[in-house]
Formats: sequence, structure tokens, C-alpha cells
Amino acid sequence: MSKSVTQTFTWLMWLVCFVVVISVACETHAAEPTDNVASALIHLTNGDYATGRFADSPGSGRLAWQSAAFLAPFEFPTQTVNTIQFPVPAKLAQPEGTYCFELAGSDMLFGAFVALQGDAAAIEVSGIGRLHVEKSLLRRMYRWQGGTELLFSGPSGLKGWATLGTAKAWREESGHLRSDQSGAILQHDLKLPTLARIEFELSWKGKPDFELALRTSNSKSALRAFRFEVWENELIVQRETEREADLTSLQPAQSGPGRVHLRAFLDQPKGQLLVFSSGGVKLADPTVTTAKPQTLGGLQLTNKSGDVRLERLSIGRWNGASRATRGTHSGIVPPARGTTAESAVAIRSDSRGDQK
Repeated sequence: MSKSVTQTFTWLMWLVCFVVVISVACETHAAEPTDNVASALIHLTNGDYATGRFADSPGSGRLAWQSAAFLAPFEFPTQTVNTIQFPVPAKLAQPEGTYCFELAGSDMLFGAFVALQGDAAAIEVSGIGRLHVEKSLLRRMYRWQGGTELLFSGPSGLKGWATLGTAKAWREESGHLRSDQSGAILQHDLKLPTLARIEFELSWKGKPDFELALRTSNSKSALRAFRFEVWENELIVQRETEREADLTSLQPAQSGPGRVHLRAFLDQPKGQLLVFSSGGVKLADPTVTTAKPQTLGGLQLTNKSGDVRLERLSIGRWNGASRATRGTHSGIVPPARGTTAESAVAIRSDSRGDQK
């Protein structure tokens, strides 16, 4: 066999091998899961993290995690796993149901209220079926009305938020947003309506020193914002304009673990903000006008020092009628037909000790 023929045969053999390798790689890739779980992120208690997906675990007490950068999955003891975060879909499914049920832990269910059965509430949830939820875990229920009143419910991770400060000043923890960096700022253009219903829940571990402002994007007009902030171990709400100012103390804010859960109703044309506790007790009613009224369309949370966690934020339309409850209720009573979200019934039992 001539030398040229031998060389040609050798090149053909290499070409066949290359085609076989590519074919196997394509088949292997096609056999892998096609969903988006590969972009999930696992965070460990020591601060390490890695993208990947679940793999078959060898047994209880251990979690197998397959990273695209390695051939074999890692095995982590479950006690070393802090959180696993999955990507938020580009378009969230619209909840279905007559009622919204708010649970301890900031979770929410949407569905039909069936009945009270002993110490549990029977709830029919679309796509899941009938659930029996302990009354001690229910915080509130109200008519959902197809979501026409609710404009934002979150925080649902950092998507849609603008962060200012040092790198990674804000981080996601179980769907909440937390910072322990001084001067860290979190902003969102929520496009608050003229009449807005705002509900938020913040918590902290050390000495609280934060500010939550309903403001515009203009830095000058931002000085006219309604602000919830900590002054001398007190959580206050205040607003100051070129005409007048108002300040009201809402609750103590001492050093150590704590939280605040408030509902506010904003009337922008009147310059009025009604503030209620989570149990429906009226805490403040500041009315401060300005000669140049502007729509307070956005929200800004500033961690001046210490730490703060945004656990819940809900923005909705308001019909202008305040129907706050005086006191609390020991049971769960469905609102009357035609009532709106702001007339929701408060649940007395709360496993996390919110102020009522």
C-alpha cells in the first residue's frame, strides 16, 4: 500500500472517530433534562454556592447536586445546605380562586373557601385539590376578585429591583431580600396608583436602623416622601414638605430580633397616609400637602446600619374607604360578598408574634 493511500486511510479513520464522538455527545446532551433546573443555585452554610440541578441522592441526610462543570454529582449533608434558589419564570401564572389565604411564613394560597372542620380550614386550590390548613397557620383571608386589585406581591427575589451600594449588598434568602451592609439601597418603580393600598413586613436581628420611603424617582421631590424609619428606638412615620410636616410614633424598635407588619392606605391627591397594624388598629393618620404634588410611584428601602430583611410587600388599588377592624378575631370569618381586600379579616393566632 502506497504512503499516500495510508495517509488518506488514517485521516478517514480520524474523521469517523470524530463523527462518532460528536454523535455520542449530542445523544448524551439530548438525554439530559430539558427544563430549566440546571440554572438553579445551591447556597451552603459556609458561603459557597454552585449552579446545577438535583441528582438521585444515595440516602437520607444527604443531597446530591449535579453541576454542569463536573461529571459526577456532589453529595452534601443536608445540614450544610442553606438554600436552593430556582429561576423565576419570565411570566408568572395568574392565581385562580375566590379567596386569597395568607399563611404564617409569608406564604399565600389562592382558591375557594370550603368549610371550617375542627381546627382546620378546608381550601380548594386549583391544580392541587382540597387542602386542610390548620387555623393556627392562617393569618388572613380576603376575597381575591380575580386579582383586579393586586398590582404587586413579593418581593419574589431580586428580579425587578435596583440595588445600590457595595457588590452583593442585598441577597435573596427564601424569597426574602436581606442586607447587613451599611448604606445598602433597594429600589423598585412600582407605579403606585393615586389611591394605593400598601402592606409590608420587615424584620431584623440586631439594632434596627432603616428607612422605607414612598417616593418619586426625582431626587429633589424625593424629599417629600412618606417615610417609615427608626428614630431613637422608635419606628415612626413622617413626611415633610415646603408647607408643613408630620411625625407619628408607631411602635418600639429596640435592639435585638424584631419585626414590623403594617398596612397603609395612600391618598396622593390629599397627601394623606392611613397606617394600621396587622390586626387592623389605626396607628397614624398623617396628612401633609405640598404646593407641587407629584405621584409617589416608587419605593426605596435603605439599610443605614445593622441588618434588615424585606419579607413581604403587597401593592394594590384602594377604593378610598377605610374599613379597619378594631381589635382582632379568634376565628376565620369570610368577608361579605362584594367587600374589598382592605376589609379583610385579621387572624388572631400568629406563630411569629406580630404586633396586633
